[in-house]
Amino acid sequence: MRGLNRVFLMLALIVGQGALAAGPPHAHVVSDQAPSLWEIGIYLYGRKNAYLDIAKWNSIEHPYVIHPGQSLKLQKIPTLSPEQGAAALLEIWCQEFGLPKTCAQRATAPEKITTPSADPVPSTVTKTEAATEAADVPLQTPSSSFGIGPTQVTYNETGLQPISLQLLTAKIATSGKIDDLLRADSFRRWSWGISGYVTATTVSTNTTSASARYLGLNARITYQLPWPTDRWSASISGGWFYTSMWGSIKAPSAIFGFRDQRGPQALAALSRALSSAGSGSIYVKFTPFVDGFEFSSESGELASGMSYTHLLKNRRAIILSIDRSVLNIQLRSHHVSSESFSFGASLAW
Repeated sequence: MRGLNRVFLMLALIVGQGALAAGPPHAHVVSDQAPSLWEIGIYLYGRKNAYLDIAKWNSIEHPYVIHPGQSLKLQKIPTLSPEQGAAALLEIWCQEFGLPKTCAQRATAPEKITTPSADPVPSTVTKTEAATEAADVPLQTPSSSFGIGPTQVTYNETGLQPISLQLLTAKIATSGKIDDLLRADSFRRWSWGISGYVTATTVSTNTTSASARYLGLNARITYQLPWPTDRWSASISGGWFYTSMWGSIKAPSAIFGFRDQRGPQALAALSRALSSAGSGSIYVKFTPFVDGFEFSSESGELASGMSYTHLLKNRRAIILSIDRSVLNIQLRSHHVSSESFSFGASLAW
């Protein structure tokens, strides 16, 4: 399977090399294989921030929007061959989904080539140098995902019998590199992320008198920790969490649900590359809820989970996840607890 996955990944680039290289001398035609400036910069020059030069040559301003079929002027002849550019691009895409650098099957022995350039002195580069430098190029586009899956909830509230709910939950997330926003390489290890979930529908309950919907929103800043091997990676995050639960139940004295619970969150995650196209990760998260400007020692959320990411062609991925969350909320007149297990399948792009 590992060999098939690698062949599958390489075919997407090999087939598109003709389109990538097409165009008159000192020009490049944008294709679906590399539809953004940062990808074209890696493919042609294999160096950090080459997209800024291409944007300047073509009077393209931030946010650097281009379209397939558009012809870009090049004031310098590309310094990478099509094979080198494809390998450098594939390596970056693998890293975007947490896969090892070796997933691109880059040649281990440096192969020196001398290519012409616009400068009087020819430039000499190696595959290893070009791919290493390209690995530091910040991703210019956010990574987004959407998924849906079943959730099992056990809800407890003062004065009520435990309620079991089977829900269908929709999830959405987007993230990006902070150095893309600030255009500063010193923030290369930092990223931002926003995610949310909402109950799409109540599938069933252990009582016909109850229905419920949950809403949750996360905003985080993440720091990627230095790690001695590319098969493992670890990160820590801090941010803000918001959640509400509303519904209905035929019980006159019941309040049922909670509103506007929020607080700071801390999250730690560990990931490992499992194959050339797959990786797994685990995380744990804690959020103490706040009441006004005071922390509540009796209210908060403890969550944990694991996921598996499988890289597809065209830089997309399938993500399978399992999450567990325990909420404890002390309100003025009663106590609420909610324990949930959620299973999800998402498409990332």
